[in-house]
Amino acid sequence: MTSISKFDSMQKSVKLCPNGVNIKLLIRHSIRPEVQEGISTSGVLLTEEGKILAEQFGERIEMEIGTFSSSCYGRCVQTCEHIITGYNKRHGEHFFEIQTSEQIRTPQNKDAKLSGETFKKLGISKVFDGFVSGVDMPGFYDLERGVKKILNYMFSTGNKPNTLDVFCTHDFQMAMVLLYLEGNTPI
Repeated sequence: MTSISKFDSMQKSVKLCPNGVNIKLLIRHSIRPEVQEGISTSGVLLTEEGKILAEQFGERIEMEIGTFSSSCYGRCVQTCEHIITGYNKRHGEHFFEIQTSEQIRTPQNKDAKLSGETFKKLGISKVFDGFVSGVDMPGFYDLERGVKKILNYMFSTGNKPNTLDVFCTHDFQMAMVLLYLEGNTPI
């Protein structure tokens, strides 16, 4: 019986990309340990499994990499570092500077302190309900503005033809982008 790599779909998808274009890849950081609710995750790093998975992912990248951008949180930077390690195993030594940006870490925050208080009060589900219904939430930009900050950053970074630009962020920002792209925005 043949096993199917978890990266097969990525390898098939890359073959669909036309020659001469720049590809943008927005990913969530690799695996981190579980953290109890109410505990800050800002200093939480990757598990050993997360490091290995990111490295394996990097080994499977067939395109030339243009740029790496990351949230400033250690687990996102580590994810990029381990992708680079895996990529270099297959493609020889390359040096990549990992750019960190608030635009992919907290694009939803109009006021970080106030949004943190609102998040604690409402919880993640009600924050996303607020995004969908267009409710003004203290400290937050609306969904469209937050996502446009991510996309504007992504499409103003890198852009060298025939390369892959990698952007590493968090679950929350990935969910924002997916929600927006699925058309679940206020009417």
